[in-house]
Amino acid sequence: RHPGRVTQVVLSFYERRFKQSWFAKQEEKLYWEQWQVNMYVVPTRGGAEGEELRQKLLRSLGEAMDVVVRLVNEKKEHLPPVVSSDIVTFPFDIAISAADVSSFGLDTIKKFLVQTAPPRMLN
Repeated sequence: RHPGRVTQVVLSFYERRFKQSWFAKQEEKLYWEQWQVNMYVVPTRGGAEGEELRQKLLRSLGEAMDVVVRLVNEKKEHLPPVVSSDIVTFPFDIAISAADVSSFGLDTIKKFLVQTAPPRMLN
């Protein structure tokens, strides 16, 4: 629908805090880091050419994630303490700045980010 459109994927990490209100505890998200990745959207194609483009996109996204992990590993002093043994120790939100998230495979990107095993960030 909108070939050539630039879309932004925002990955935000936060710490959960609970504060007491009048009648209940309310969860509060304290964001401590945010990554904004601009993506150039291309029209989808079917067949082998479309699959090749999809694989190229996934490789490119994986390379971008590797850069993020490398940069995060360089500066850790702002990270909150690890208080859980869960695989994903820091909760995160993913937002895509597009009116129709399912267009141009953006839903695939979001699924890739959510379902891919997280990289080791802490040594």
